[in-house]
Amino acid sequence: MKRFWFSITGLLLIGGLSACAVAPATPAAVILTPEPSQSVSTLAATLPRQLEIITPTAGNGQPPVDSPTRLPPLEPGDMTVDSWFSISPDGKWTAQVQVAFPFDKNGVSTGNRYYVRLEVLKHDGSQHWLVLDRWADWGLGYTVPANLHWRNDSQRLYFSNEATADGCAVFGNKRGLFEVNLENGKVVELSNNTFGELQAAPDGLRIAILSEKVLSVRTLASGKTVETNLNFLRGDWQAGNLLWSPDEKNIAFTVLYKPCGPPESSSIYRMNASTGEITSLITLDKRVFVASQWLADGRIELIDQVGAKYHFDPVKKTIDPVK
Repeated sequence: MKRFWFSITGLLLIGGLSACAVAPATPAAVILTPEPSQSVSTLAATLPRQLEIITPTAGNGQPPVDSPTRLPPLEPGDMTVDSWFSISPDGKWTAQVQVAFPFDKNGVSTGNRYYVRLEVLKHDGSQHWLVLDRWADWGLGYTVPANLHWRNDSQRLYFSNEATADGCAVFGNKRGLFEVNLENGKVVELSNNTFGELQAAPDGLRIAILSEKVLSVRTLASGKTVETNLNFLRGDWQAGNLLWSPDEKNIAFTVLYKPCGPPESSSIYRMNASTGEITSLITLDKRVFVASQWLADGRIELIDQVGAKYHFDPVKKTIDPVK
């Protein structure tokens, strides 16, 4: 199995889809408002890929640091432990994932089950939610919570289940977008078990879904969906890493071309979340950028294949290295 070759510090690349050469040149946006009796989902279901055992790479996502809010480490005996965490926008909550894999430091198998834990801790010690606490069979691969992100008021945590997939899945293989209510610890699934990349808007009222060849925005309360087909993209490509703009009017995403080659170029696109219109921001750049976050000042942070950071101005179309 080929693995993504980027060295991107602090960035957990997520979501994913791939496609072959197709013809139309202009994407068509469709706005759907389902009747109350209809299913909210308008996306075709994506079958999960066959899984295989992959030795995980330590330090995926945000590595643990020494701080009073860090949760105690697992002590699973003769197993390999990995962990990552995310801090809420207001700095009052920490969400931490800890996973124990059934092999020792030499890669020798020590069993046939693995362990996953996801906890959310308020820094003042007043609240603590154990979201996931489970053992699962190890043999056809593994699934871990990933894509940790927050509502902008820090009252909701979102995550997806990421499965290790057979083949070359550059951006990962996600199933479902889950919301944790930090007021009562309740967990709900928002996306009807959809596969792909899923990202909640900063206000939590809409979700963006990139699945198959369709990028869509769904309003949770009404079920209204704006969707755009990505069949205007040509060649061997994979797309992912959805980013909402701070004003929630647009969504950026990255397209890698010949992603398993290693990638030979990349493009960054922007979708209008209300109309579905797609605009090219960066086209076939051989520096192979991945859009990592949309900054408060309107610029987009990019990371290249060696981990260097840049700031892209969508208005001026300038790319400046971060010093």
